[in-house]
Amino acid sequence: MDKSEKEKFLDALRGYEPPTGFSSRAAAKLTVEKLRGDEKVFVPEDIERLESLDGLLAAAVLGQLVNDNEMTLGMIKPRTNEGIGLPDTDDEAALAIIDAIGLEKVPLQFHTLLDESQTKRFYGEETIARLSQIPSEVAGESVAEGYLRFITSDPVTMMLASRSAGGAVEWLKEIVGATRPSQARPDSIRGRHARDSMLPNNLIHRSDTPIDAMREIEAFRSIVGELLVLGGDR
Repeated sequence: MDKSEKEKFLDALRGYEPPTGFSSRAAAKLTVEKLRGDEKVFVPEDIERLESLDGLLAAAVLGQLVNDNEMTLGMIKPRTNEGIGLPDTDDEAALAIIDAIGLEKVPLQFHTLLDESQTKRFYGEETIARLSQIPSEVAGESVAEGYLRFITSDPVTMMLASRSAGGAVEWLKEIVGATRPSQARPDSIRGRHARDSMLPNNLIHRSDTPIDAMREIEAFRSIVGELLVLGGDR
């Protein structure tokens, strides 16, 4: 792929502006709840901006960047302000997580509120099925049920993370840290800001492989499509 083509695409990601109703996690929660209640809250510009995002996520150049392991996906989980040493407000805490990754390394971020179907699609049937077999600390509930309840409880932030030198998946894994905070490096996001007692909230999700990143980006795109449907455009 031509270097100028990559840079042009990265500039397009950095220049993307979401609809006003998705400008923060708090705003996204209100907007999605209104859409689910059949309120028509979109103006034509909102539709155009969501369609623009859909186009960016469908771009062939994005697929190439992911396949070349120069870009991957991350998702800041709900209630980031539960993190140790993070700001008290959720939006500010999420920004602190992005700063820890490096704002210049996150060319695109989008806040939204997921439902159970979207969450299952994002994580994949195999993962949900595996977690369904593990009992949680709540009697009669599986880890999957508790996790789905948590992820759908408050807004998340979808992110594309870029590393032009390659190894994007491994790079983001190192920054985020191990799934269980007690096993994470002390200088990682989870090692610094999460504790095992907070689980299932370990603050941030990251793709395990480029294949997973592509599948999750496709799920992200389908979520954008569903917002357009709720908004009455499709």
